[in-house]
Amino acid sequence: MAMLSFVVGRLLLLAGLMVAAWLAGRRWLRALPFRGAAEAAVFSAALGLGLLSHALLLLGLLGLLRPVLLGLVPALALLLGWRDLCGAILRLRSWRHDPVQQRHLRAGLVAALALVPLWLPTLLPPSGWDALSYHLPLARAHLLAQRIAPVQTLRFPVFPQLAELLYAALLAAGGETAAQQVPFVSTVLVAAALGLWGLQARSWPVGLAAATLWLGSPLVAWLGTQAYVDSTLALFVTLGTWAFFRFRQEQDERWLRLSAALLGLAAATKYTGLFFAGLFGLWLLVDRRPGWPQRLLSFALLAAGLAAPWYVFVAWHTGNPLFPFFGERLGRGPLSAEDLRGLIDDLRRAGRGRDLLALLRLPWDLALHQGAFRAERALWPLPWLALPLLAVAAPGNLLLRRLLLVVSAYLLLWFTQAQQLRYLVPIFGLLCLATALGLAPWVARLHRLHRAPAPLLGAVLLLPGWDEALRPLRALGPPPATPEARQAYLLRREPRYAPLLELNRRHGRAYRVYALYGEDLIFWAEGTVVGDWFGPARYARIEARLHDGEALYQELRALGCDHFLLVTDRIRREPPADPAFARRFALLQATPTARLYALR
Repeated sequence: MAMLSFVVGRLLLLAGLMVAAWLAGRRWLRALPFRGAAEAAVFSAALGLGLLSHALLLLGLLGLLRPVLLGLVPALALLLGWRDLCGAILRLRSWRHDPVQQRHLRAGLVAALALVPLWLPTLLPPSGWDALSYHLPLARAHLLAQRIAPVQTLRFPVFPQLAELLYAALLAAGGETAAQQVPFVSTVLVAAALGLWGLQARSWPVGLAAATLWLGSPLVAWLGTQAYVDSTLALFVTLGTWAFFRFRQEQDERWLRLSAALLGLAAATKYTGLFFAGLFGLWLLVDRRPGWPQRLLSFALLAAGLAAPWYVFVAWHTGNPLFPFFGERLGRGPLSAEDLRGLIDDLRRAGRGRDLLALLRLPWDLALHQGAFRAERALWPLPWLALPLLAVAAPGNLLLRRLLLVVSAYLLLWFTQAQQLRYLVPIFGLLCLATALGLAPWVARLHRLHRAPAPLLGAVLLLPGWDEALRPLRALGPPPATPEARQAYLLRREPRYAPLLELNRRHGRAYRVYALYGEDLIFWAEGTVVGDWFGPARYARIEARLHDGEALYQELRALGCDHFLLVTDRIRREPPADPAFARRFALLQATPTARLYALR
């Protein structure tokens, strides 16, 4: 019964998030000439996620991030959109007598069943490094403070946080597994957009191939279950690009305004979203069709208006709207010059070179040497291998040319900066669609021979994503449905959790522990965890004093810490062996992976 209640509760939260987002966005998009209810729902839900986050941003700036008020945001969306909801229910009831709509409903049911394996890992405690070290801790810190403020103990105390505010609201509603519904919704909406876009551009097998190439990539499937921001960024970039191309096709400025709004939301999600807003703004500038100054101005104002609150917030607290990037010119905030160099060098360390030869072999490397790009998981190699062939086929296909222009422009930026595979996810959906369009003649020929190959091809493309999603369930068992089961699950998966569990049991939130080499444990601590490779509490300060117990004690006290956690499973370090250490530190717990001390 506990498991049933847990699963049903998460399904209700998932449905509630999707309905609230759809209603919030639909109110502003009623006048757009959508090609069907499915397309309207996808665009409305994407815009609605951004609008819900901005409503939470307003509450956070006013210091009103309280559970009751957080619940009022979706309630207000439901109140304002109840007519749309009633109309949708009536249309669904009328479809019972329409054979065409019944086929669509059956196809939707099959798609929903195919998504179940990809959804199940959202019920597991998070495991992603970024989610545990700053995305979820930021969201929780905002909830505890009931306002949005920098968290100085984290590697990145501030940055654009559209997704993190959605995580905060769902953390309050149901914990970290509730927050993980946001990236899953974003991933599914991208797949739906690719399917519909491919259907409109060519045929339903093309749309199916694009959607399953996206969902079947292990990295995409994994990000869709972790509280990262890449899936949400990909959602806004994909739909913002689609809306811009619709404007170019139909010359309806309502599509341009929608594109500007979605790309502004992309910039409010992550700094790289600025690139796409700038790219399409430059497109308008170069195009110079009649009325282009007014179009460019309205595009820039709308995109900037939705992104600006976060950049003003970051600049207010650090002096640099792009913190920590361009820190030497715009301001380093709490980081030292050494920290800034180390952070940028760490981002640029991945890859296989940045010379002309590395650029020419990039499609091959991205397909077959993804480990060189610090890949948490793999992306389907087919789109990267097909990239040179798509360039050859592009002159005969306008949409393919435009897609490759966007993909290539971002890929060039990525190549010159931080070559990490995950940073390519925002354009990977566009590349999947381009691949499906480029291979459309072969897909169509296969489909004409027999009707089964297209659905069968979609299932084959989904297999790697299903395998990645089900791997933790095979390794560690079913999702934990109770607090006791959650603790046992975490101890099986992450033995380093044991010392923090002990601190949580003893002190609740009333402790401050320095975790040496444990920056990805921050979320599991109810108290405050400090320590990272960069920042004011960088590891170098502690490493330099590991030979002297008294010096180590004084340094930890200067950082305000009352406990010391030495994590030993990654980098082997021994505590001081002098009498001062024995006098100043009391061993509370020792495990094969960590040692926990209290400062006397």
